[in-house]
Amino acid sequence: MSINRNRAKLNKANNGREYWIILNLMDYPPFCEYDVTWHHGDVPNYKWRSYKTWKHNRKTQYKD
Repeated sequence: MSINRNRAKLNKANNGREYWIILNLMDYPPFCEYDVTWHHGDVPNYKWRSYKTWKHNRKTQYKD
């Protein structure tokens, strides 16, 4: 084991499976490389947010 590893989190594990899960989460934190959501298909989050902003502004901004 590395000298620089923080063992305080690993002490919380009760068995080998939990130890492995915590160790992997420390080494490989969860992140989305392509910033894609599963709820909107293969549309990146920034495009979905810009679409929702455009749609909101279209409905609210230019009302007489």
